[in-house]
Amino acid sequence: MVILPIISLIIIIMVLFTPIVNSTLIALGFIFISVVSSIISIKYASTAKGVNNKLAKVTINLCSVIIIMSMFALAFIIVLNVLTCLT
Repeated sequence: MVILPIISLIIIIMVLFTPIVNSTLIALGFIFISVVSSIISIKYASTAKGVNNKLAKVTINLCSVIIIMSMFALAFIIVLNVLTCLT
């Protein structure tokens, strides 16, 4: 239950710390995959029965962080594209 959000977090960190995103479409695809997997994990964690309550809370918090980081990554990509268009 926690593995998918951790993979998504690694993808978002890779997108954020890449100095020049060569392909915006690939980066947007990674962000979309991360957000969708986080939403699926939140839905699974909130409806799963017999799962440790603490683990479900950690998963939901991690997915919330991923969604917020993906918004920052999206803003970073937009700013980077605007700056490259201006120069």
